[in-house]
Order: sequence, then structure tokens, then C-alpha cells
Amino acid sequence: MATFLAKNVALVPLFVAVGLGLGGGIGFGIHYLKNNQDVVLRKKSNPDPWNKVPQDNNTKLFSFNPDFWRARAQLTDPRLSFMESKPENERTLHEQAMVERAKQIRMNDKERTIHS
Repeated sequence: MATFLAKNVALVPLFVAVGLGLGGGIGFGIHYLKNNQDVVLRKKSNPDPWNKVPQDNNTKLFSFNPDFWRARAQLTDPRLSFMESKPENERTLHEQAMVERAKQIRMNDKERTIHS
């Protein structure tokens, strides 16, 4: 291969560009598999990761309106009404944390309305 590239020096940039493209594509695929909620690799340990996405978390690769996600940060989670009806001893740790966060946001909202 080295002698081939030595004879055809003009092909070196082509091989470099194709190699970088392949490496970037494989790297992005691995990153997507590890970090995205749309893909489930371990179904037994995490059967529904899309239900654990916070309301203010942008899961898109590119967002045209990032202010939308920032504005949702202080809103209560709409799933809270379903979780509050579930007995406390049956809630998962994630659900318990979400309920506590929602209660804290409600208290902050009440304090803001009192001080306004």
C-alpha cells in the first residue's frame, strides 16, 4: 500500500478524506447508540428510556428554537398528575425525584405570586 501511495501521491488526500469520513460516521453512530433515548440496546435494564427525559431537555440533534426548552425548565411535568396517584412505596427513584422537583417548582411559583 505504501508503494502504491508513493507512486500516486495525488490519491493521498482522497484516502485521508474517506478515512476521516468513515471514522466520523462510525464515531457518530456509537455516540448515538450510547446517548440517545430513541435507541434501546438494553431492553431489560432500561425498557423505556424515553419516559425518563426531562421536560426541558432538548433531544434533537439541532434545535431552531433553543429558548423553547429553556422556557420549559420551570414548568411542572405533565406526567406528575399520573405519578401522584401512584402510592409512594410503588414509585421508582426517578419518579420520586420527579415528584419532589415538581413540588419544589410549585412552591417557587406560589412564592413568586405572593411577592408579585
